[in-house]
Amino acid sequence: MAERLLADLTLIRQGFLPDQAVLIDDAGVVSAVGPARDVPAPPGVPTLRLGGKALVPGLVNAQSRSGGRLPGPAGPAARLAFADMLLRGVTTVCEWVDLDTNGPEANLALVEAARSVGIRLTLVCAVSDGDGADFQAFLDSLAGDRHVRAVASSPATCHVVDGPLSLGGVARLADTRLPAMFCPAIFHAQPECRPPLLALVEAGVPVALGTAGSNGASVLALLRGLGVGARDAWVMATENGARVSTWNVGTISSGLCADLVTVDLGDVSTLPHTDLLHSLVFSAESTALRDVCVAGRWVVRDGILVSRSAREIVREAGALRPAK
Repeated sequence: MAERLLADLTLIRQGFLPDQAVLIDDAGVVSAVGPARDVPAPPGVPTLRLGGKALVPGLVNAQSRSGGRLPGPAGPAARLAFADMLLRGVTTVCEWVDLDTNGPEANLALVEAARSVGIRLTLVCAVSDGDGADFQAFLDSLAGDRHVRAVASSPATCHVVDGPLSLGGVARLADTRLPAMFCPAIFHAQPECRPPLLALVEAGVPVALGTAGSNGASVLALLRGLGVGARDAWVMATENGARVSTWNVGTISSGLCADLVTVDLGDVSTLPHTDLLHSLVFSAESTALRDVCVAGRWVVRDGILVSRSAREIVREAGALRPAK
């Protein structure tokens, strides 16, 4: 449904600005952003006032393996993981799958899990030489879907940075102008193997962030330990992740998908507001993220899932745990 949003603060490319209106059309796309006086509501389009809240673009989890986080079928486990991500401000997730290992049933289970909770999904598929026809059939089955798509994983589209890099390696990555996928969790046990993020950023490599198979799905929490500035960290979790996902998301801009998150300005973890982006990156808790909109549809309101009961999702996934 078309809607006009008015938050206390809105994060656009210039930073957080007050008195901005965001107009969403019936297709779930942002049709206009600007000063409220210049972006009136068209006839019949309601205005939703988000008092005491800031409006930011949704986060992108650019590498996840949610189907494998719990034993048993992929669907319930992924539904739990996807619901958890939405509650933590993630509106787009890239699930990295192997077409041979997963099989069509598991991949379709991931698709249905994403649809059931309302998250945007990209399946990044490892496709072997003999899988071309199966992959094309899978693509055809998703044709026209506004929330789910599949792409083939390839060094020609994205680099996976999973170890240390020399300055020469950083320069070679920068020359490709392709995004680099980085999952901080895989380096917890071996921090000496972590790639030089600051060098990558300074070289202009668009680094995207993922949670991989780690417990917890908070992309927001990943930002604190990256060793880069607030702006660079935020771009990793939004615009750069959008490049991996191939969706038109990552900023609040005209023509991009209306994937949005509200931040409760009354939450103490967002203080001080003198530099709200710095506070959002380095101190804000996921509890400050109150409402989540995907493709113009509110899927979380006041911290509660709209599509399905969180208790039901947890109970369904809990039934998969092995008996003690």
